[in-house]
Amino acid sequence: MLRIVKMYWKLFFIFIFIWCLLHERFSVPVIASGTLASVVTILASHFLFFQSFDLDHYHLPLNKSIPFLFHLLMDIYSATFQLIKAMMTGTLKPEVVKIHTKVTNPWHQCLVSNAITMTPGTVTIDKSDTELTVLWLTPSTEDPEQQAAAIQGSFEKALTRGEAD
Repeated sequence: MLRIVKMYWKLFFIFIFIWCLLHERFSVPVIASGTLASVVTILASHFLFFQSFDLDHYHLPLNKSIPFLFHLLMDIYSATFQLIKAMMTGTLKPEVVKIHTKVTNPWHQCLVSNAITMTPGTVTIDKSDTELTVLWLTPSTEDPEQQAAAIQGSFEKALTRGEAD
């Protein structure tokens, strides 16, 4: 049990903080219920899902996670307005495109795929090795490199920042 506490202590405090934010107060009852919910969630997740996994592969350092989340939020915000404009003007032209990612870590590839899907106007349909198949509602170019940059460029940059080329 102590080993589990050492593995997840940061996550425990992040869960409690998010719990308090969602409840819009930092009172004793909210912190207590957040503590209980965090413990139950962490233990259930650990025993159900993570005993056979090597968790080191699923680590995302702070210097990559903050820029990644920033780019994700900014892309969601800007893509929303682009999609609304395309819908209002009737210029939606759905197209399935194949893009290649420079991200080599499978966990980071999963993050990029999910970020693409969370961004309005794009959905990752398939992933094989470093190729992503994406449904793009508002294609702006036919060039594969420009397509990759438009769809996943900022996510890829955030995750590969600081790595040797």
